[in-house]
Amino acid sequence: MASVEVERKETVASAWDIAQKVALSLKAKKLLTNELTPQEFIGRLIDESLYVDGLRFLPHTMPLRAAVWWACLATEHVMEHEETIEAEDLGALLAATDWCVEPSKANQENARIAGLDASVRTAAGCAAKAAFNAGSMSSPDSPLIPRSAVFAAKLSACSALVGAVEIPGQKLSKSYFEFLQLGIEVAANQNEWFSQEERYGE
Repeated sequence: MASVEVERKETVASAWDIAQKVALSLKAKKLLTNELTPQEFIGRLIDESLYVDGLRFLPHTMPLRAAVWWACLATEHVMEHEETIEAEDLGALLAATDWCVEPSKANQENARIAGLDASVRTAAGCAAKAAFNAGSMSSPDSPLIPRSAVFAAKLSACSALVGAVEIPGQKLSKSYFEFLQLGIEVAANQNEWFSQEERYGE
């Protein structure tokens, strides 16, 4: 069975509990038991090549800030394969990135505006909308107050799902698997967020 390390939230939910929030396939549901941890369930999904289910499930096991960062990385990967990048999509990615670095009320509002400009049918648009719904922190030491935690997680998954379709010349299952592995890395704190200046040299 695949070995998966997923960062746990302060309140640890079972795979069964988390799955109630996720639109899983019938095959994925048949793998669920009350005793499974989220890590074990994701491992089973990978073993069965149920990558779409893994992409939908994973962000609900992650802190929201990490889930949105995963959406940003997925979007960036998609843009690396595009000949031209729409200004609205780039703006949405940068707004979501800014939110990850500093999830302030101002950056949440910027993500909201950028998400309106970009289409939800793009990875970038989903990332910006995920950042907006993930909420904000009143200060660097305060907790994140989500606008809609479940919706933010679903939109983060949407970035990977939509992004995989946007990559030309690559088998869809391979793109799904790569984005799932990327999410697992983020969940394990192996790929932390950087500012625009650090990441894009601006």
